[in-house]
Amino acid sequence: MILSSYSGTTEETLAAAVEAENRGAKIAVIAAGGPLAELAHAKHYPHYLINPQFNPSGQPRMAIGYAIIGQIGLLKSLGLIDSKDIDINAIISFLKEKATTLSPEAVDSEAKKLAKMAEDKIIYLVSAEHLTGPTHVINNQLNENAKHLTVELKLPELNHHYMEGLPHPEAAKERCVFWFISSKLYSEKLQLRVRLTEDVVTKNGYPSTVINLTATDKIVQAFELIQLGAYTNFYLAMLHDLDPAPIPWVDYFKAQLKSHS
Repeated sequence: MILSSYSGTTEETLAAAVEAENRGAKIAVIAAGGPLAELAHAKHYPHYLINPQFNPSGQPRMAIGYAIIGQIGLLKSLGLIDSKDIDINAIISFLKEKATTLSPEAVDSEAKKLAKMAEDKIIYLVSAEHLTGPTHVINNQLNENAKHLTVELKLPELNHHYMEGLPHPEAAKERCVFWFISSKLYSEKLQLRVRLTEDVVTKNGYPSTVINLTATDKIVQAFELIQLGAYTNFYLAMLHDLDPAPIPWVDYFKAQLKSHS
């Protein structure tokens, strides 16, 4: 069981720690501090203590690199994955090159196009297999940075029932946009599902676009999607003319939850 919480105070993670201990699980920890880090020290659990010097915002959603690479490093240290399986330098090199096509100076930025397309629409994010996790990351950042409503949908689950709900309400067709996250690294059947699902969505009158990822390695591709989402949510925040840093409704909710406990 890997218990990962940037703040080290996440209620669900701490509850999972108790459950894991009760079941006698082997436990490892990733945190920047808080009760979770204290638990790791007290129980001598293998852990990665984050030093968030490259996250001046202090916001967990902006510490994805620490969380993911920290987990990879932890698994390598425990001998659970082969160090040859993941080339960190290849990830960095790919992202640096890709960033030149997404930056504010880029003339034909895919991130700018996506942000403009979704400016006044609810975004439906559709993905599968190795990209469902990265999709959750960009969903989180679109919500918290751009303050923009999004919905995650996974293939093949979407195909079992969701499509039958597309005809109504009619007004949804003007207020929603589908982003299909596509990959040549999906299984052949999933690649077919992406194409056919987009066909069904467009036949029902919804605007959509296919985001074709280009990396040739699954882990690099996961970071490619996270990077694209990061630029997109920043541009969307600018279109909304807001500061992406504060999370007033999450803070309000936590305060109310605490006051009732």
